[in-house]
This record gives sequence, structure tokens and C-alpha cells, in this order.
Amino acid sequence: MRIFPFAFKTQISIALVLMALLTMSRGPWIGALAGAVLANVGNTKNRKKWLILVGLVFIVGGVGGKMALDAYITPQIGEALSEQAQTMLYRSVMIDQYKAFLMEKMWTGWGLTTVPKIKGMESIDNAFFLMALQHGVIAPTIFVLIFIYAIISQIKFSLKAPVGESPIGFTFAGIYLVCFVSFSTVYMGAQTEPLIFLMLGWGESIKRRRATAAFRVLGTQAPVASSPETQVPAETMTATDKPAETGQRFKRVMY
Repeated sequence: MRIFPFAFKTQISIALVLMALLTMSRGPWIGALAGAVLANVGNTKNRKKWLILVGLVFIVGGVGGKMALDAYITPQIGEALSEQAQTMLYRSVMIDQYKAFLMEKMWTGWGLTTVPKIKGMESIDNAFFLMALQHGVIAPTIFVLIFIYAIISQIKFSLKAPVGESPIGFTFAGIYLVCFVSFSTVYMGAQTEPLIFLMLGWGESIKRRRATAAFRVLGTQAPVASSPETQVPAETMTATDKPAETGQRFKRVMY
């Protein structure tokens, strides 16, 4: 007798969704929503059309969201900000306060554990900005370029997949987009960066798999290259010397 009226895999999915929603950070929520939308573009018939529409929605939504956020955290005369608005305002004020430290050591950074702290603003809720303080502006610049390259290359790779298949490249692009938005809005922790690099490497291996082996021969061995001196003329070859021309099956590599 089962305790829950759902399959075990459904219980795991529900638990993961609930754990994600229980977080106090709204930035990863937005990133997860954007990543899910991008990943589902791969399930449409006209991917290029939907990709353009989703891109336009992201641009309009980003600009509109920034304007709404500025209005939300700017109090009117005689108005007190709510607790949520004060939390959002903290990130903006925090970056302004820490800019002086960034400009002091822009290229080299302060080090992994020696970044100066401002009393009352110990939490730097922007992973890219914290990376710049620790290692200089070159590190987050390269990191952002890696994200951009990874997302674009996975989308280009997946657009080549036949209609009807669910290309895994859009899934990887959605994961990278979630990570990018999360890094821009919250502190991610030191354990997250190695995990992201593992995901980036995994995504690259998926692309290379198709590029290096479009088809696999089943049940046969790849022929060994021979030099012109050791090749047997076709007219003198016996039946046993000729390669098999039938019975070969090809397995197509998944996108």
C-alpha cells in the first residue's frame, strides 16, 4: 500500500519544485521561469519563429521589469517602503557603496577571503559583482562571455535537430540562463561555480558527440587504412577479400 497516491518519480518532482519555491530569493524564481520557457522552445514545430518571439518577450519584459523595480523601490513623499522593497533597495545601495573598493583594485581584486566589508552590508547579493571584488573585473567579464557563448552555441546546435525530436541543447541553454539570472541577483556560494563548469563541459561534450560521430556502424569493425603499396587491385580480389556490402546497419546519434 502506497502512502502517497503518486508514482515515486512524481513525488521526487513535486519535492524538487517545492524546495525551489521555498527559497526566499525571487531572482532564481525569475531565472527558472525564463529557463523553462527557453527549454520548451525546443518542443515547438517552428523553433526559429518561437525563439524570436521568446527573445522579444525577454527584452520587453526585462526593460519593463527594470522600470517597475525602480518605481517600486523609490518611495513617494511621506511613503514608507515595505520590507520587500527595502530588500530590493539594499542590492542597489550595496553596489553603490562597494564600488569604491572595486575601483581601488579593479584589475587584481582583493582576494577570495580579503574583500573589505561595510558594516551592515556584509552580504554581497550579486555573484558577478562579488567575483569582480575578489578577482578583478576580468574574471566576471570572461564568465559572462562563457555564458553567452554556451547559450548561443547550444541554441544553434539544437536548431539543426529534426522536427519532432526534443533537442537537449535547448535544455542546456535553459539551465545556463537560469544560472546567469541567479548569478546576477543573489549570492550563489563557492560550491556553485564548479558545478556550473561541469554543466558547461557536459553541454560541450553533447555537441562534440554529434560532430565527431554522426553515424555508428553496428555489428562491423571500422576498416583499417592501408597504404597504396599494400592495397589489393579490385580485379584480383577474391570473394573473401571484398568488404561486406550488406547487413550493415546505422544508428543515428541522438541530438
